[in-house]
Amino acid sequence: MKCPICDSEKNLTRTTDYAPIRVGNHQFTVEVDADTCECGEVFVDAASVVAAEKRVAAHLAKHGHMDQEIFKFTRKSLGLTAGALADKMGVSETTISRWENDKSEIPRSAAAVLSLMVLQDEAIPVIDILDFLKKPVKIKVTKLKRARTEARPKKTTLAMAQELTAQILSEEAAGVEEG
Repeated sequence: MKCPICDSEKNLTRTTDYAPIRVGNHQFTVEVDADTCECGEVFVDAASVVAAEKRVAAHLAKHGHMDQEIFKFTRKSLGLTAGALADKMGVSETTISRWENDKSEIPRSAAAVLSLMVLQDEAIPVIDILDFLKKPVKIKVTKLKRARTEARPKKTTLAMAQELTAQILSEEAAGVEEG
């Protein structure tokens, strides 16, 4: 890489720099890789910034923070367009737009699914429930005993997502500190 200030190619040194990331009311300072020239110019590595944004999104998801700004930031940190996320969630792109622009409240189940996606992307172990949510459940019942049905309450997809989110939130943070 050539420094655009001094035209030198030999004076670049790999360093660590600090970048501010603000999401809604949350302010983060993250470490990013950079190249520093002897003339003082600093070039931040774009891939390092993308990775830092994913860590911030995972931190917010893990701590249960979700509003329209965080929802949009998290989607973008995953590299998803509104249309791609809509396809994964089984909703329209217009619905995603309404959630992100505070025209409609974000359902807790949608927030949980997006949180799970970013936590899984950051290698925090969770099951991929997106395929589960899209597949219809086929149940074949030949004989149904009343006593068994009453003993086994049904779990909704939302309840399962809430349980998974609660489990994830109880684990350690993935190297991102808010402040």
